[in-house]
Amino acid sequence: MNMGAMIRALCATARIANVPSVIVNVLTGMLMIHWWTEASMSVEPPVVIGLVSACLLYLSGNFLNDWYDREWDREHRPERAIPSGLIRPRSYLLTAIVMMSSGAMMAWWIHASVLAVYLAIGILVVSYTLCHKRHAWSIWLMGGCRAGLYVMGMMILSPNLHVLSLLSKSAENLWASSLMVACVLLPMVGMTCYIAGISLLARYESRAVLQPVVKWWAMALLLMPLATHSTFFFSFLMTMGWENWEKMAWCGLLPLLFWTVRAVWQPCAVSGKVGRLLAGIVLVDGVYWWTSAITLHVVMGGGQANFSMIPLVALAAALLLQKVAPAT
Repeated sequence: MNMGAMIRALCATARIANVPSVIVNVLTGMLMIHWWTEASMSVEPPVVIGLVSACLLYLSGNFLNDWYDREWDREHRPERAIPSGLIRPRSYLLTAIVMMSSGAMMAWWIHASVLAVYLAIGILVVSYTLCHKRHAWSIWLMGGCRAGLYVMGMMILSPNLHVLSLLSKSAENLWASSLMVACVLLPMVGMTCYIAGISLLARYESRAVLQPVVKWWAMALLLMPLATHSTFFFSFLMTMGWENWEKMAWCGLLPLLFWTVRAVWQPCAVSGKVGRLLAGIVLVDGVYWWTSAITLHVVMGGGQANFSMIPLVALAAALLLQKVAPAT
C-alpha cells in the first residue's frame, strides 16, 4: 500500500484545510463572551482542550460523511479513498466514532454545559450526513453546525454562564441588554447564512458554469455577515456619530467583501470557488474581531483595540493546507 497516497487520502477526507476556520470560530465565540463578562482568554488547559475537542468533532463529521456517502462516491467520486479501495469503509466509521467520543470526553472534562453544546452540534452533524444528498434544506444544518461553534466557544470560556442572569444585570439599561443579545445572536445567523451560501454553490460543484441567478442567491447569503457581524460597530455609529473613526471600522468589512465577490464572480470551476469561500470563513469572523475592536478602542478611550492578526494567519494557513488536500 502506498503510504503517501493513504496520507493524502486521509487529509482529503479530514478536510484539514478547514480546521483553521473551526479554531477561529471557537475563538470568536470566546471573544463574544469575553467582551461582555471580562472572562480571561489566556491560554489555559480548558481553552486548549476545548479547541481540540471542536476540531475532533469537525474531523469526525467528515469521516462519517465519507463513510455514509461511499455508494454515491463510487458513482460520482471514484477517486476518493473508499471507492478506490485504498481504505476500508469500516476504518472510516471507527475513526469517526473514536474522534467524536474523544471530543465528547474532552468537552465533558471542561464542563457539562460544553458537553451539551458539543452533543447538540453532533446531532446536527449526523442529521446533515443523513440528509444532505436528498434534501436541499440540509444546507441550514451545516450552517447551524458552524454557528454552534460560537456557542461552544462561549461555554468553554464561561461554562457557568447563565444568559438570563447576565441579561438581568443589564435589565435597567434596555439598550445595553438588547445590544448584548444582538451581538451574540446575529453573528450566529450570519455564519449560518454564509455556510448555507457555500453549500448552495457546492450543490453545483460538478458543473463547469454557474447560472447568474445562483450566483446572486449565493451572494445574498454570503454577504449577510457584513451586517450581522458588525452589529457592535453600527450600534455605536448610529448613537455616537464619531468623526473619522468610523472610517477605520469600515475597513473591517472590506476583506470579506472583496474576497467573497472575487471568489463568486471570478471565472473558475465551482470547486475552486467553494474552496476559496471555505478559506474565507475566517474573514467572516474577522469582521467581528476588527469592527468590535475598533469600536471598543474609541468608546473606551484607547487601550482596548485588539487588531488581531489571527483571522489573517488562519486564512494563510487554510490556503496553504488546500495545497495539501482539497477543502471539499
